[in-house]
Formats: sequence, C-alpha cells, structure tokens
Amino acid sequence: MATKTFKANGTLGVLMISNYGLTDAALSNPQPYLSSINFHSGLTYLQISGYLAITNPNFGAVSPGDINNYVNTNHSSGDCFTAETLITLPDNSKKQIADILVGDKVLSKDGKSINTVTFIEKMLDTCWEYLYSPDNINKPFATINHPIYLNGKLHAIDPNITYNFYPWLGKIHKLNTNTQIIPSSGNTVYNLWTTGDGTYIVNDYGTHSLMYDGYFLQNCYTKKCLTQEEVQEIMKYFTSCGPEVIYGGYVINYTLGKLLQITALQKFIGKKLAKPGITRTLTAKLAYLIGKTLRICKRIK
Repeated sequence: MATKTFKANGTLGVLMISNYGLTDAALSNPQPYLSSINFHSGLTYLQISGYLAITNPNFGAVSPGDINNYVNTNHSSGDCFTAETLITLPDNSKKQIADILVGDKVLSKDGKSINTVTFIEKMLDTCWEYLYSPDNINKPFATINHPIYLNGKLHAIDPNITYNFYPWLGKIHKLNTNTQIIPSSGNTVYNLWTTGDGTYIVNDYGTHSLMYDGYFLQNCYTKKCLTQEEVQEIMKYFTSCGPEVIYGGYVINYTLGKLLQITALQKFIGKKLAKPGITRTLTAKLAYLIGKTLRICKRIK
C-alpha cells in the first residue's frame, strides 16, 4: 500500500492506494480529487482499489468492496479503441485511429456517407478494465462498453449496461459471435466525434461516436473556447456521476449546442463547467433530474 494525501472539498484525508493498473509514475503523482456530486465519483477515474482513512466523518466509512463496486458500475469516459485500430477513409484506404486528426474525413458505418471528425477523445483503457474483439481475427481493440454495428444494428458485450449509459442510442443487441475479451493494459485509447450520423468504421465494423459531433462541447472546442484537456475534464466529471447524470448531461449538451451560438457565452459557460464550482455542481444536479425523468418516461411508455 502507498499512502497519498489529497484534498476533497477542502477537507484533508489520506488515500490508501494499491496498484490497480497504475504505473509507478502515476502512483507517485496521483491525479487530484475533483469536485463532484458525491465523493465516490472522484475515485472512478483515479482507477484505484484500496480503502480510505478519512478525517471528515461526513464521508463515513468506505470499504474496498464499496470502491470496487462503484468502479465497476459508474465509469468515467473511456468509450474507445486501441491506437492501431484501422479507420476507413472515403477512398476506402485505412488509417490508424491514433493518426486521425480533427477535420479528417471518414466513412460512415454503412460506407455510403462521408463524416468529418470534430473532436478526438483520448484516455487510458483501464477505465473499463477490458478490451474486446467481436471476432477471433482481430485482437481485442474496443473497450467493452463501446457498441459496434452488425447487420445494421448496434451490438455490445452487455446490451443492458451499454444501453443504461447511452439510452439515446436506442436498442442494443447482444454480441453472440466469437468474442475475445482481455484485460486492459494501461494504454491510450481513442474515440472520434463526427458529423452526420455520428458513425465511422473501425477494423471494418461500423461504430458510433456516442456523442455524434459533440454539440456544445464541440462548438466550444472548435471556437477555441475550451482546450481538448478542458473538454475531456468536463466529460470525466459528468460521466463519473452515474447513468442519470450522463443521460441528462447529454441532453443539456445537445440543447446548448443547438441553441447557444454566441461565442462569449459559450466560453463563459464552458470555462465554468471545466473547473470545480457551483456552476458545475448545479449543472450536474440538473442533469440528474433530467436523466431520471427521461428514464421514468421511457419505462412508462
């Protein structure tokens, strides 16, 4: 066990870290805790397994089981593909996803349309702990939550989990092919946001960006209101707060992207969301209410 001191909401505590796929460098210089709706969500993208010795009694006792259960059910962003995954371009040539740039053109899932890359997510593959391939030809190249298209329909390792996180994608089917699954290894993985129908082709399989073109966050990035790091910080925060916040956050991001076109306001709101504070906390609470309401409405239907 390594002992690290951190600060959560202004209160000092001691985080006992065991090696959970982190490098020695990461253990010696852990990411700081980031403000969230609840304390657990900060643990998601620290990628740790251990226990907490907490000085603030309001947090209560947190056991290793609590942490592992949360990490396994509330992941931060990390819906991606390995660096060598091949992306199909409009001329049907292939390019590794790690070499794709914002502005590049890619084929849509059915190969009939051309979409433009608007943003590239980059993170470690340890977020979802496992990679998969839908066949035994390609070595595992996708994080286990990311769906792919088979016969024009989205499929995933566990349709219920994938749908729970991304209900706006509609029905998800179960992969019944010769699926390979292996543990992740701490390497960088990538996801493309694209125009059009938000799809592209990975290793000859159609897939979805999950965020379409990125809406408000993409607008902020394109207009240089936010850096790539700030966009991903916002993504990390909201996706670490649970499925309801993810759903509601998607709706808010979509709505702001469609309605808010004033650059000054985009920059103001974007910068507020990129840092811990009342704006981010209240937005996440609103997202939770929206996400929960929409889920109830779907169940009623």
